[in-house]
Amino acid sequence: MGWLGLDDTDTLAGGCTTLVFHQLLENLPANVSVIETRLVRLWPFAKKRTRGNAAMAAELILVDENENVIAEGEQKELATQSLLLHLENWWNEHIAPLKGAVEQSTHNDRPQAPTEPGMVWFESQPNDSFYRMAVAQNVEMSQVPNAERSWGSHGIIGATAAISWPAQLTTWEAIAWREDCTTNREICEHTLSVIDSWQGTFMSRDSRKGRSLIAPRGNCPVLFGVRARDEKTANNAAKKLLQAEATQASIGMRAFLTNQASDDHLSEIYSGKVISTKILSRGHVIIKVNSNVEEEVVDENTWMAFAQSGDIKNLAQWFQSGDLIKGKGLVSEDGSLHLEKLKLIEASERNKRRPPCERCGKTVKSQGKNNKLRCPACKNLQENIWIYNPQNPPHRGWVQPPTDHRRHLSRPLKWDQ
Repeated sequence: MGWLGLDDTDTLAGGCTTLVFHQLLENLPANVSVIETRLVRLWPFAKKRTRGNAAMAAELILVDENENVIAEGEQKELATQSLLLHLENWWNEHIAPLKGAVEQSTHNDRPQAPTEPGMVWFESQPNDSFYRMAVAQNVEMSQVPNAERSWGSHGIIGATAAISWPAQLTTWEAIAWREDCTTNREICEHTLSVIDSWQGTFMSRDSRKGRSLIAPRGNCPVLFGVRARDEKTANNAAKKLLQAEATQASIGMRAFLTNQASDDHLSEIYSGKVISTKILSRGHVIIKVNSNVEEEVVDENTWMAFAQSGDIKNLAQWFQSGDLIKGKGLVSEDGSLHLEKLKLIEASERNKRRPPCERCGKTVKSQGKNNKLRCPACKNLQENIWIYNPQNPPHRGWVQPPTDHRRHLSRPLKWDQ
């Protein structure tokens, strides 16, 4: 029948687009059935991004009193008009009043714009090229495909992108919401450790720090969002958590198909030769890279490895001029590549030293450029050469940040091994 999308109803202070959308779907007319619900993460650097940068969408169909699909004819047309009227009323009463909420962030790099909710209705999915654009760069309202019906403003961008997502690499997230947002969340840690051991779940718990990764830290309505590689596992994990006595009561739960752990935002692998590195005070690493590996002309680019990135930071700190490397990440507004995956391709020569004397074994010394080497002990002369001791890098192959510092969109390396 068609697709419904929604975005931009929350702030850093509270609110939740997932709950707003869940409530909308729970209150659809009786002759409307939900086929698929989606939670789609978009470009993390978007100027007016929401707290989790997630947009919502759902595919809807019309059914008669016998649950038969209404696919065509006057009955479908009348039912569609009735649905659109219902959506109009729901928008005016429940969603439009959310516009303008704002909460300033304590982080300098996270300005918070007032909420600008947007809702769209498409009879068929727009081309997935719009999603590809919205997940990898900033998008303006003028670039959004026209919907059959739309409400609101800026949120229309995310809502449309969620609908146009082609759902090629998918995971699931089962989200539960709480009624009281003023108290600390209560989630049974023992049960969480159990579901974290299930083969189908991922990013549920940080084993290094022994803490949960399924609950937001702010005062929004989300109690938890447990991620899994299939719908059944996501639902089973959420139900097990909710049944645990130590878990706070929930007012609702729904599983969403998602683009999380898809790497959809990383469409390009960057290559280059290290020009220089600079380690900053907190451990961040600025890598100057020449992307013209085989050319004499230098095309200098900046790659950033942040202190929180763990293995990426450690590998970046090891680099020196001449190393050949590859990286994956998002290009920020200042043009630098923020690394999410990094790999050493070929190391330059390291730790060079003079050879031992061929006669007595003492280390020979230089007598100047283009002159033979001379042994300080027996005065033997020999060829002017260097010996290079290979130094092992801290990691071989691709590396990525630890679980608690990965983007929602980042795909675990082990899934492709």
